[in-house]
Amino acid sequence: MDGKIFLYLILIGAALGGSYKLYLDQDLGELNTKLIVVRQEMTGVQSQIDQISGQLQRRSSVTDLTKTLATLKDEKVRLEAEIQAVEAERPALTEGIRAAIAQIRQQTVGMRFDELSLATGSPLKNALIQEVSDDEIVIKHSLGIRRARASEWNADLKERLRPGALADTKPVADAAAPPAPVSSAPEGVMSEARQKHGKKILDAQLATQKMQRDLTSLEDLLMQAEKELNSNPSASRKYYIEGRRTQYAGQIAAQKARVSAAQDALRRLEAEPPPP
Repeated sequence: MDGKIFLYLILIGAALGGSYKLYLDQDLGELNTKLIVVRQEMTGVQSQIDQISGQLQRRSSVTDLTKTLATLKDEKVRLEAEIQAVEAERPALTEGIRAAIAQIRQQTVGMRFDELSLATGSPLKNALIQEVSDDEIVIKHSLGIRRARASEWNADLKERLRPGALADTKPVADAAAPPAPVSSAPEGVMSEARQKHGKKILDAQLATQKMQRDLTSLEDLLMQAEKELNSNPSASRKYYIEGRRTQYAGQIAAQKARVSAAQDALRRLEAEPPPP
């Protein structure tokens, strides 16, 4: 009975880790979709600019077309700035996804299974995952120890561990497993590991601060749009400003979610004990 309760707790932890990763995947997917839509809009705006520019060369009365062209050019500038903002958010989201995958792999080390099935071979009884790397896991089972390449993982393991996603990281090993022999390292190497840990925290703090500054900038833009609407603009100008206001409001909501996620990740990182 105790074994089943322990297994249930492990499955609940796996589900929570998978959910965190899924939210980050959805966020990155929405970002890519938004980028595609904005670029398509920009292509349409550029096409209209080219078309109206040609009409201006053939007409003598160009007042209305000139105003429309100026509005479209302003819209193009805005879209270009939005593309740059979306592109600037991509590295932070990518890093967040990488951190989530690394965390899930860490949680996988030490997981036990009464029976673990691989894509090839017989099921492994009383299986314990001792080590996880980007393309391989080490499993201790009733008959010995088995190294399973990513091609042998079942669908659930592939979905959970995402082989190939962190090709430049070191394997995650079980702390309870017998350590491999290592040569004594000088004290400077250990202090270097601590420095890297501190730098990782500093980078996370700077990234979070940048997200907060970006959020403040978006809120300023929204406030400016509200002021322009209150100044009784023309009908065409009002329509344009309302579009910008709606867009800023959506960006602010998304940015607040990113800031919250970054702050949570930073708190977890700061809570980790530094290396010796």
